[in-house]
Parts: sequence; C-alpha cells; structure tokens
Amino acid sequence: MDPGEVPQELQNLSVLEQQLICKTAPTISIHLLKHGGLASSGHCVTFPQEVNEPAQIFPKLPEEIKLIRVRKKGRHDSSKDFNVRRYTIQNALQWLKINNPCYSDITISESRLAQLPLNGEMDGLQTIEYDDDDDETDKTFQDLGPATGEKPVVHGNTEATWPLHTEYCRTMLLLHWPNWRSIHDIVPDSSSWVEQMNTFLQTETCPNFVKAQVERAKRQYEKRTEADSDSDDETCSPIEQPEWIDVIQPNAVYDDFSSEFQFWDGGPDQDWICTSYTCPNEPGKWWNDLKESSTCTSQIDNLVVDPASLNEDQKFAYNLVMHTLTSADNNVKPLRMVVTGAAGSGKSYLIKCIVNAVRTHFGQNDAVQVLCPTGNSANLISGVTLHSFLHIPIGARASKEMKPPDGLTGQPLQQKCKNLKCLLIDERSLIGCNTLGWMEFHCSYGVNNENETTANWGDIPIVVFFGDDIQLPPVCDSPPYSSKGKTPFAIHGSLVWQTFDTVVHLKNVIRQNCDQMQPKEALNSLRNYSVDKEQARWLQQFQKDNLLRRYGPDILTRMKEKSLCVFPNHDEEWSHNKKKLLEKNKIYPIAKVTAINRGIHSNSSSSDKSGGLIRILYICKEARVMLSCNLCVKFGLYNGAVRTVKEIIFSKNTLPQTHQPEIILVDFPKYTGPPYVKDFPQLVPVTPIERLDCNCCKRIQIPLRLGWGTTIHRCQGMTIGTGEINRYIAINPGSKSFESRNPGALYVALSRAKTAGGPNEDPDFCWDPNIWVNEDRLCHKGDTSLTRPITNEIHRLSRLSEKTKQDYSHLFSVTEE
Repeated sequence: MDPGEVPQELQNLSVLEQQLICKTAPTISIHLLKHGGLASSGHCVTFPQEVNEPAQIFPKLPEEIKLIRVRKKGRHDSSKDFNVRRYTIQNALQWLKINNPCYSDITISESRLAQLPLNGEMDGLQTIEYDDDDDETDKTFQDLGPATGEKPVVHGNTEATWPLHTEYCRTMLLLHWPNWRSIHDIVPDSSSWVEQMNTFLQTETCPNFVKAQVERAKRQYEKRTEADSDSDDETCSPIEQPEWIDVIQPNAVYDDFSSEFQFWDGGPDQDWICTSYTCPNEPGKWWNDLKESSTCTSQIDNLVVDPASLNEDQKFAYNLVMHTLTSADNNVKPLRMVVTGAAGSGKSYLIKCIVNAVRTHFGQNDAVQVLCPTGNSANLISGVTLHSFLHIPIGARASKEMKPPDGLTGQPLQQKCKNLKCLLIDERSLIGCNTLGWMEFHCSYGVNNENETTANWGDIPIVVFFGDDIQLPPVCDSPPYSSKGKTPFAIHGSLVWQTFDTVVHLKNVIRQNCDQMQPKEALNSLRNYSVDKEQARWLQQFQKDNLLRRYGPDILTRMKEKSLCVFPNHDEEWSHNKKKLLEKNKIYPIAKVTAINRGIHSNSSSSDKSGGLIRILYICKEARVMLSCNLCVKFGLYNGAVRTVKEIIFSKNTLPQTHQPEIILVDFPKYTGPPYVKDFPQLVPVTPIERLDCNCCKRIQIPLRLGWGTTIHRCQGMTIGTGEINRYIAINPGSKSFESRNPGALYVALSRAKTAGGPNEDPDFCWDPNIWVNEDRLCHKGDTSLTRPITNEIHRLSRLSEKTKQDYSHLFSVTEE
C-alpha cells in the first residue's frame, strides 16, 4: 500500500521530535555516538517498547519518553536525532489534530510547548555516560547486543532504589550482562529480573558503579526506616496523601501547566517580612500541639443530629445497623450493607446518626470509623481518608503481592482498629477493586492483631458502603463490580464486593429543596442520560445572557466574585486560575515559590508523586487557594479546603527569588481548631512540608495551589450554596467525548448546587460564561462500554434492595424507643 507523500509539517522530524508527538511509542533508539562525535555514525540498537494508554496531551514531557541516550563522559554535544524545534512540533501537532482522526481529541498544551527549546537539545533526557577506561567498552556493541531478530523490551530506569525495582534491574542487566543473545541468556524462566540482579551484583562482571548505586540506595533506605519509626504519619508519610484522586486521564498533572508568565513581584523594595498580625514565634510548635489535640479521644464526640428526623428509608438503614449491634451477642451474621441513593439523598446525615448511636452504645469514639477516598468528603462527615486510616499504599506499591504490613505500618494500624466495631465508607463510586482489596486485607490484619482468620473485615459486626454508582468512577482502577485487574488485590477486592448482600436505597433527594421539583427532575434525567429537549432548554436558561435578562447585571458580579469554577481538565483550570491571579496582581505582588527538590528525579516529579506538592506555586495576598494535602481533617484542614490568603511572611534576609516563605496565613472559615492568632481564630499558618517520592527523592513546598477553579473530579463531595464555602458553582462540562470517558461528570458537577433559584433567590449554579452549552451536549446518551456495567450493577443492587425489605420487613417501620 502506498501511503502517499509525507506532508511538509511531518517531514524531517528528528527521532526525539517524533517521540514527543506520537500517541504510542512502539520503538525507541539508543544511540552510541562513535568517539563522542556529532554524527550518529556509530551503532544504533532499536528496542520495541511496551505500549501503554495512548497519550492525550501534547507535546509529551521528557519523563514520558522512554528513551536512554548513551554517550561518552565529558561530551555534551549531541546527534541531530536529539534536536528539538519548538515551532516544528507545534505545526506538526496542529496538522495532526486537523487531519488525523486519531488526534482529533488531543489537547495541545501551550505551557508544555513553552518548555521546549526553540532549536536545540531538550533538558531532562535520560542519559548514560561511559568512560574509555570502563572494562565494558573493550567489548564491541555486537558482542553486547542481541542476535538478529531478538527484540528485548527495555525501560529507562537507571536510578537504583531499595528494595530493588524490576525496571531498574532489567535496564542494568540489559546494559551490562556480557555476551547475551536472547533474554533467556540473562533471565531463565525459573528466575526473575530482581533475583538475577541480586546474583549479578555478587559477580566480578558487574560494574563497580552499579554495585555502589545499589549499596547507596540500601543505606539511604535503612536511614529513612530508622527516622520513620519516630515520625508522625500525618506530616511525613506519603500514604497520608490520597493524591491518586487527582491523576485523572486523559488530564495531566496540575503543575505541568504552571508555565512562566509575566507578573509584578513588587521589586527589590517590597517588604515581605512585616505583617499586621501578631503571630507566635514558633509555628512548628503550634502544629505539634494541634495534632496532639486532634487525636484526643478521652471524651465522646457527639454530633448534632436527631435520628427521629430520618425519613423512612434512612430509618430502615439505621435500624439494620442498630439491630446488628444489639444482637451481636446472639451470633447474628455480621452486616455487610450497601446504602445507595442519588446525590443529596441524605447519606451524610444518616452516617452522622449512625456514628452517634455506635459511640453512645459502646462508650468509645473509636468504636466507629468513617472513611472516605478524599479529604473533602471526609471532612463533611467527620471522617478521615481511607488511605490514612488503613495505611493503603499508592502508586506502584499498590500492586505488590499480598503480604501483611511491616512493623512501621502494622503497629499503628492495630492500634487504630483495636476497638473497631463499625466501619462506614462513603463515596464508594471512587473506590476500585484494587483499593477495596487492600482495605479488607489491612482491616482484617488490624482488627485481629496478626491472628489469622477466614472471616472478612476481621469479623467486625458492621461494614457499610455509602454512595451513588452514577457518580465519578474509580481512578486508575476498575470498579469492583466490573473488575479487569489481574493483581492479587484487585481479584481479592472483586470477591469481597460479592459479600455485600444487604442493600438499602434512599429514594428522596434532600439537598435540593422540596419546591425545586424541576431541577430534581433534570438531575434525575442527567443521572440516567435521558434529558429531553424541554429539560435541555430549561438548563440553558442558566447561561450568562439568560441570567442577565432574568436577574439583571448584579448577579454576574456576585457570581464572578463568589463562584467556584469547575473544568473538565487541568489545562483549563490553570488558565482560569492564572487569569484571576493576574487580576489580584494589579494590587498585590506575586511571590513565586519554588519547591526544594532533593534527588535525581525530584525536579521532574509531578505533584501526584510528591504528596500533592507542586513544583512552582504562584501566590499573592487575597488569592483564593486550596490545600493540596490533608493537614488536619478533624479541624477542617483537608485536601481541597478552599479559602483566602491574608499574609505571606518571609524570614529576615530572604526573598521569594531565592527562598520559601516562613508561613502563609490563610483564612479558613470552616477551621474549628485552636487559634494561631488570638483575635483571628480562622487564620491558619501554612508552612513548608516535606514529602518523599519513590524512596529516593524528596520535595519541600507549601501545600497550597490556586483555588478559583478546580476540576469536576475534585468537586465530588462538595455542597454549593448559601452558608457554604462556595456560594455559586460555574460549570464547564467539557465535550461529549469527555462525558463518555468519565460517566457521570456533568451530573456530579450540577448536583453540587442546592437550589436553582427563584424570583427572589439566586441560583446556586451557572454555566461557564465563556462557553455555550448546546442541546446536543445536554441530551448526550451515555450508552458506552463504561456505562453498561454501571447500569447492570444498579439493577443488581435494586433487586437486592427489594430482597432486603422482604428479609427485614420487621425493621422497615420500627421507630427508636
């Protein structure tokens, strides 16, 4: 087949330029530049590359390109194959987006383009340098390489960690194993890459620098282990940060878009030291005291709720829990229940009622625990994140084999679960089968204090999952009812889900008022992908022009000042936040706070791998900011908490250009802990914190990010309206293809609002004033491979709900005495 002429925009691209724009990378090239020269006249070895999920945001970042360059030490020139031209990349991507159907839905990131050289070598490329004195260079590349026809798979991991990682072992063995002709020469079928690497390290053939790398990594690991034994998980452990919730594909990581831009920094005469607030001298001591007070459990913490106010369905679920507790001595079967219901159906209030009842029944706060995937939702129901409480690993560690947690994790886990009788988990739609498997495994270990048991969840009497399946699905994981995972924990999680055979469905929506029938019907139609033309026209009245005609110009001013804007991806989120920041910059100077990175990969590490800490933070007074990690969930300082910067304070003889601020005072109206500034109880000092990355790198940064806008994924669990942190929500719903990839996204965003307004009342929501939401977008039919399993699961739970009513009919109308 003749593919025709190559278009001018795609001609003469270098190897690296091709890697930057390709959706998948089936091959890479490792170039050995002969005698360190400029031309690639030496040997060129091509290795097929594992094909992962096709990229969606272009150009790719250096760390996304699995390519290793090999060159002589001391030579910093490079082959033309490693040359990158910014505008050539831009023109090629624009041509592909218009002319290639596979590229029609990609995002071309201006911030990523700005990071590319105009015409030169790109920073961040993984490079291996050799010396003429190395023993390995006495052999020819033909001796070291594979035989013709053999195609090994190689990854570019050249940084040793301890315990040894498969990708590092594979890379080192492929590069340094002598005279191999096939993969089986290096790793027999009966061995693994890690086992073979351990054997290789004991031989004289292994280069000394490789042995030194591994030994150094091992010593660093041992030092960290000793230090961690005396550290506080809340401030040091990456497990505390469930930042997996922000790694949403095809979105990119937030700080990748924080490119350089022009702003006023106040100049050399700007005073960053003086403040109008009287602050204590030791913010570190204040934080230590705060954490101690947050863990005090000497008194029963009763929530302000009244079980008598529960509706019929809520009362049924409540009675099931209390019946199990009061009958626990009679060998009643442990309750494994799912409570379903649309957004705003009163699940959070029911949770609080159950918490009060269990605490009162046992006389202990820790007899019941509420867990959530995110800090935002955990704060709403006085809970904690499930990753924090159950010490669930994230990233690559989550795929390990099923082994009991070690002492550093196991001991505090057993202490937390010592008195546990009731476990309540909210926002279950965000919990995938892999996470569920870890949850049950660690809970059983903690409750049984290392003793083996065949009963799930350690045989505690009550485990209840709350949530709505028609909300955002799990991130980087498959739902437990449609598991595609092959890891032991994914399989285990899928089996655990089948044990939940008691279901209660909450039919009544409470968040929207009783007189809000039209928005309730519209939400229900969005939930089921059944919006008709009449409902679409009703939803369109919340466009900018229609609101202007109905409420007058003042409403646009109010919404501009008090709205949380939600977007489908981080690129649009950053553009909006930058625009709002520059508006504040007309009055207040901006401080550019650069993270302190330690370790070979820390400079390029994204925030999701660094405990939520972004590489560069742009901030000024009166900026709206969002916490990027959980500092103290109990007192309202959770990942996603939004409010306003009141002061940025640097130490003496320091400037934003060279140092980080000592503290940033942020006003958090929902903060309920001890005051830092006596006369301003909501002011909280946010200080730089440290997070580890991949056992070998660390980052120190202020745990904040700009908060005028966020993604739809992050708004799940929020409530918008009068009396809430955010008065309005402005929604950019994204395209139909975005909805297809993220079922329930529009429903989640719109259901945050409590009211659609009236003649004398502002609506709590509007559409992004910069877009037009047409009928086609609102009437989107979500019949895809992602939505069909959800529909099947809803039908299954509905059948179980009817069966539960029949089996426990004597509890359906029982009132509490």
